[in-house]
Amino acid sequence: MALSLAKLAGLLLAAIGATYFAPPMVASAFYLLATAAYILDKDEPVWLTFFFVLSDGTLGLFNNYEAVIAVIPGLPEVEVGHLYVLATVYKALRIPARTPPPFYRTAGIVFLLYTLFLVVQGYAVGVTQDIRFHFRIVKYILPLLLFLSLPRLMPGRDDHERTFMLFVPFAFLAFLAQVYSLVMGIAPAQAFGIHRESGLLDAYARGNTYRGFYSTGMVLISFFGALWIGTVHAGWRRWLCLAVVIADVLSAFLSATRGWVLAFGVSLLLYAVFVARYRVGQVLGGSLLVAATFLLLMRVPAVERQFSKASERILTIGLVAQGDVTAGGTLERLDRRAPRVMKKWSGSPLTGVGFSNDYREYADTHVGNQNLLLHGGIVGVAIMAAFLGYFCWALVARGLSLPVTDPLHRGLLTFPIFLLAWFIIHSTSGQQFMFAGEPGITIPQALFFTFGAVCHREAGRVIDAGRSRVEQAMSA
Repeated sequence: MALSLAKLAGLLLAAIGATYFAPPMVASAFYLLATAAYILDKDEPVWLTFFFVLSDGTLGLFNNYEAVIAVIPGLPEVEVGHLYVLATVYKALRIPARTPPPFYRTAGIVFLLYTLFLVVQGYAVGVTQDIRFHFRIVKYILPLLLFLSLPRLMPGRDDHERTFMLFVPFAFLAFLAQVYSLVMGIAPAQAFGIHRESGLLDAYARGNTYRGFYSTGMVLISFFGALWIGTVHAGWRRWLCLAVVIADVLSAFLSATRGWVLAFGVSLLLYAVFVARYRVGQVLGGSLLVAATFLLLMRVPAVERQFSKASERILTIGLVAQGDVTAGGTLERLDRRAPRVMKKWSGSPLTGVGFSNDYREYADTHVGNQNLLLHGGIVGVAIMAAFLGYFCWALVARGLSLPVTDPLHRGLLTFPIFLLAWFIIHSTSGQQFMFAGEPGITIPQALFFTFGAVCHREAGRVIDAGRSRVEQAMSA
């Protein structure tokens, strides 16, 4: 693991140098060479983490359209994450399938076919006849190919668990970047001399609540990885993963993002009830770690101030429950954004408007479910719900079929619990599930669902082995 972390750090340092301190031509050359090196290398966890960080950001670096290459003159630059997706497809086609396809293969095919239908429908409704807009549609659907390539490239549980462990430093960096920004009044990227301004910190300096949230994709998927590792492994890994969970929750809380705090809170409650099997000593030790972290942070005036402001904003959720859809004037999703999207959707309720000009004009990812309706209609929502529901049901059913002593018995339950949290974020803070994608969102999704298929298959082998032993015993 130490060598993998060193390799990853070296790649990221080189990427920072090429992106921010070298001419664009050098950056493009570096990313093309890095992609070629990935194709030749077999260390999938390191490269997936590398390209994920480039797509999701870290310490305020690698924001949207910063890690890019110029492929075709006259067309928009291509994010490096899209290049990674293409590389995974090429790499997957070069190697033979070592495992059966994921258990949700049929549902996934339906999902992808409906995505293609939405492309065709978009052109029927109307798409601007400009090559840039056609190119943009390709960029929207290209990341979905990860759901086809990743199962072949990462067929084992070890690959995924190594990836989750590589995420650990970046979860801590996301939290520390928030604390640094609050205490110093400048973002890490400003301190590095890379970015000059930060609108969020300027607003915070004027007395507003700080809304900065670094590496949201990493915070989200590292939260799941920590729950998984903490469930199926013991010893130092469990304590490390507890620290990751604390850092991720604090990142969400310091950002004053209500949907994320609600999602993490619900998932931790369900995890404690249905999954966790901690001894009294472990519970006390974990409680002391949480308390010590909180008391240490409260000694920092800037962090204490943000805790107070974030608490006030998060507690406005109660106003929504009382009927105030604006949450005291701090929320516009329900009274402004959602009605605008739904009004447009009502013109094509069954299949939505697809990848059309209408979608580009009226799409609003702040209201995830309404935007999904606008894009794919009732049929699209039904397909999405069926896919997510089937995924959860299959894993829960298989987990409950395992002996209670098997780590997978409880581990498989972390999937639906986390997916519920993910859907809460989708419904309250920003769209996560869609018939399109960006690398920063699709990479963790492909990793999550591929890992679910791996664990489902492994649990099936355990069940079959148990049945075989019973049959042998009965025949004897």
